[in-house]
Amino acid sequence: MRTVKTFEEAKGKLRYELFVEKIDNTEHYGISVTSSIFGEPETATVKDITTKSELAEKMFRMIADNFVIPSTFTEVVEELVAAEFTV
Repeated sequence: MRTVKTFEEAKGKLRYELFVEKIDNTEHYGISVTSSIFGEPETATVKDITTKSELAEKMFRMIADNFVIPSTFTEVVEELVAAEFTV
């Protein structure tokens, strides 16, 4: 796993990471969110969201710009993926 981009907010208590993993010679992008805003650190990670770097960066920006926290992160990613691929 290789980190592509990170973004921190709330004096480092909210951290977003866009990462890429090679699977069968194809790059698969994922995003991780870590928060210690409410005390103990909590992390949520979704791997293999897309193989498209532009889409991964777009989702990363949307998630970070809207301060998504780990408890709602998976649901937000599901909604973004559904919205992107709905005809």
